[in-house]
Amino acid sequence: MKRYVILLIALMAFAATTSAQSSMTDDQIMQFVVKEHNAGTSQAQIVTKLMQRGVNITQIRRVRDKYERQIQNKGMGVVADQAVEKANSRMRTANGEKKKATQLAKLKQQVNMMKDASVDANLPVFTAYDINGKLVSSTELSSAPVAVIYTWATYNYDSQSVQRELKNRLRNSQGKLKLMSFCLDGAKSICKNNMKYDSISWPVVCNGEMLEDKNLKKLGLTSLPDNIIIQNGKIIARGLNKQELYNKLDQLLK
Repeated sequence: MKRYVILLIALMAFAATTSAQSSMTDDQIMQFVVKEHNAGTSQAQIVTKLMQRGVNITQIRRVRDKYERQIQNKGMGVVADQAVEKANSRMRTANGEKKKATQLAKLKQQVNMMKDASVDANLPVFTAYDINGKLVSSTELSSAPVAVIYTWATYNYDSQSVQRELKNRLRNSQGKLKLMSFCLDGAKSICKNNMKYDSISWPVVCNGEMLEDKNLKKLGLTSLPDNIIIQNGKIIARGLNKQELYNKLDQLLK
């Protein structure tokens, strides 16, 4: 728009003493001015940044004249809008690449953690405090003939259904089964009320971190519901659906 050409005129007053050689093209200067202006950069700061890039008064004047002519030929606002779009397009591309790199790094981290907690691997060593402040550890689960670590939340019906079935199998296991869970509710009070209602007596970790909990990441528990079955300290199954989980436990506990 016309305000960017006016801005170039104002910049000329600030840059009148500059004479360094520029390494920026005219288009790059215009896109830079538009980008910095939209970011709230002051005219003095824009000039300083241009000077650091070697732009002088002659080039600013040439850019101003060039865009004034194009505005007259194409209509007010068209040229500036094109410059804005170019700058925004480059920013979107850069942001997209940065986001993609972040996602890939996160995926790589998850894959590496999954390797440490994959089927046939030993249960990773970890410690945590349950919702009542009691310290629980992987050692307790590794020493059990059969153990299940699982995720649940009061807002997820499937996970609560699984929890009730696990409670029944715990009661009938004659001491062979141990349970530990991670409650993914954001508030401890909600989790505690549900535990009281369903008479949950085994360790439940609920710290409000939900799926960002460091031990969940170490165990590779990334969804809701999710589960790991351990036999004598070794992971023998993970990520089973409800029926697969029930069948596997019935087989191990018979």
